[in-house]
Amino acid sequence: MKKKEKKYKHYEYAPEGGSLIVRERKEGLVYYARIYTGVNDKGKYTSKEVKTNPVILLRDRGKNKELKEFLDREIEKNKKEQELITEQKELAKQKLSNPISELENISVVDFLYKYIKDFKEEKLELLTIEGYKGYVKSFEEFLNLKGYENILMKNLTGYIIDQYNIYLKNEKKLKETTLKRHSDILRPAVKQAKRWKIVKENIWDDVNTEIYKSNVNEMPDRISFEPKDKDKFYAIIKGHKLENIFKLAFLLGLRRSEILGLRWSQIDFEKGTLLLKGSVQKHNKEFIIREDKNKWASGNRLYDGIEDIKDILLSIKEQIENNKRKFGNCYNYKHKDFLCVNELGILYNPDNITDFASNVADKMGVKKVDDKINNLMRHMAATILYSITNNIGEVSEFLRHTDIRTTMKYLHIKNEAIITSVSTLARLGNEVNITA
Repeated sequence: MKKKEKKYKHYEYAPEGGSLIVRERKEGLVYYARIYTGVNDKGKYTSKEVKTNPVILLRDRGKNKELKEFLDREIEKNKKEQELITEQKELAKQKLSNPISELENISVVDFLYKYIKDFKEEKLELLTIEGYKGYVKSFEEFLNLKGYENILMKNLTGYIIDQYNIYLKNEKKLKETTLKRHSDILRPAVKQAKRWKIVKENIWDDVNTEIYKSNVNEMPDRISFEPKDKDKFYAIIKGHKLENIFKLAFLLGLRRSEILGLRWSQIDFEKGTLLLKGSVQKHNKEFIIREDKNKWASGNRLYDGIEDIKDILLSIKEQIENNKRKFGNCYNYKHKDFLCVNELGILYNPDNITDFASNVADKMGVKKVDDKINNLMRHMAATILYSITNNIGEVSEFLRHTDIRTTMKYLHIKNEAIITSVSTLARLGNEVNITA
């Protein structure tokens, strides 16, 4: 027999575009906004439900104003989203109907920016888009320097791209991996130019792609870590405000953006699990918070069994509670769900992580190669794991890499032994007492 859903008498404010409903959750009867998003093929209304944030329960009194403001805000947000979707659909139609004559005399630089706008901005994060635009700007500087300013897309050749790659490698001293990133916008753009018949042939077929391949004999010396370096690392960070955050980054092999993205709501102390899902970056002094994924969606992971880091987590939690009591009304609750917050409750600036990591590297006598200082703890953990297990596959799984070749770049081999998990990393060497 189908169990009937309970119905609750609740707040009746229901303007056009949405309504308030109540759902039974573990914290009690929680208010949600049901927002109407459109009509499906069968003529029925479609909707989405948004949980009140901060959570408002049915039993809470005097919350009518907050509920009204929350619902109005979500309805307005949905209107803007629907308008954006409509605009994007119109843009997609325009892409298909672009007259070739309009693009026949477009410059290389203008075409590259157009390609980013038409094919990348809808799919990628802001920081990635800004990175692509930086590559276009670099190419524009090269074209101006070599007398190719205002060159038309139809006149671009593989030779010019080859000269650009040589310029980046010899004059800018860029490595093969960075050269390949620059090609990530040029390669698909020239292929699109062929599809739009701006150029007669695929220019990329004439590009020397061998320049993107690493020469093993020319690769620089790597950083070398040994198991005993864990104790040295712990001793250096001891007493610093980022001590426990850096320990977590080491034991879990986290990137900088992932450290900042750790949330209390994704930790279940009773079940002993931690969900690694989400990241925080900064652009133009604004935090960019992603709740749905890390650097790559494949990097999401549920850690089952967090006993070896439980003391660290509790220590961070205790310090946050102490800061709340210490600073009272001055404490900021905007980022209350995040672990990596300063004394006033505000998310740490990513530069704070980089600066302290750089300081730690100096004290450990680490040569800063490959611009990896942002992820020092991640590289250290990977190095130590491999030096003991000599198992690339195991390290690749620990780092959440989809391509084992990426893991190879992390490894700085010296010693061998046996290790199989985060738990073993935590117990490695002489333990250091963890304090708030």
